[in-house]
Amino acid sequence: GHSFAQLDAMVILLLLASAVVKQSLELANWWWCLGIDANYHPDLIAALRSHFVGLALRFVVPGGHGVWGKVFFVGDSKRMTALSVGVERFFITWTTILYAVIAGQFYFTSLAWEIRIGVLLITMCLPFLAWIIWRRWKSDSNLPRQYLLIIPRILLTRGLFIGITSLQYWLVLTRLGDISLPQALICTPVILFANAIPVSYSGLGLREGFAVQVLSSLGFAPEAAVTVSLTVFLFNTLLPGLPGAFFIATHK
Repeated sequence: GHSFAQLDAMVILLLLASAVVKQSLELANWWWCLGIDANYHPDLIAALRSHFVGLALRFVVPGGHGVWGKVFFVGDSKRMTALSVGVERFFITWTTILYAVIAGQFYFTSLAWEIRIGVLLITMCLPFLAWIIWRRWKSDSNLPRQYLLIIPRILLTRGLFIGITSLQYWLVLTRLGDISLPQALICTPVILFANAIPVSYSGLGLREGFAVQVLSSLGFAPEAAVTVSLTVFLFNTLLPGLPGAFFIATHK
C-alpha cells in the first residue's frame, strides 16, 4: 500500500516539528520584506498574523494570488505593504526556480553541461537584473539598497526551507520504498519547481504530476508519489493555513 496510514508516530512528529521550523523561516522572510521600507518597523504580532493570513488566502484563487490580501493585516501603508508582498513573492519564486535548477544539474544529466550551466547563470542573475531596472525607475529611492541587503538572507533561509522539505520527502518515501537522502535532495527541488507555476491552488495537482514523473525514475509507483506530495502539503501548507483562516474570520 501507499497510504498515509503507513507513517509511524515518529515520522508524523518529525513532519510536524520540521513544518514549524519551515514556518519560522518563512516568517523571517516576510519580516525582512516588510522591513524593505526603512521608515516602517514591523510589529512581530502583525507580521505573524499577516503571514498566516497569507497562507490561508493562497486557497482563495488559483495561482496563490489571494496572498495580496495580506496588505489589509499590516499597519504600514497599503502601497508599501503591497511592495513587500511583491518582493516576497518574487524571492520565493526565484529561489524555488534557482534551487530546482541547481538540483537539475544532477537530475537532467542527459542535457549538455553548457545548457545546464547557462540556465543556472541566467537564473542567478534575475534578482540583480530586477535591481538594475528598479534603480533606473526609482533612482532617488533607498528601497533598492534594502532589497540588496535581504538577498543573501533569503537565499539562506529558502535553501534551508527546501532542504528541510527534501528531508520531509525522504522521511515519507523511505516508508513507501527505497530512496537515499542524496536522491531526495536532488529530486525534491525539481518537484517543487511546480510551485513556481501560478496556475493552481497552492500548487495542488501540478506538484503531484511533477512528483509522479520525477519519482517514477526511482521506481516509485504513481500512488506513492501522490501520497508523499499530499502528505508534505498537509503539514506544510494546509495545517498552517488554519490559524490564518481563524484570523480572517475574527478580523474586524
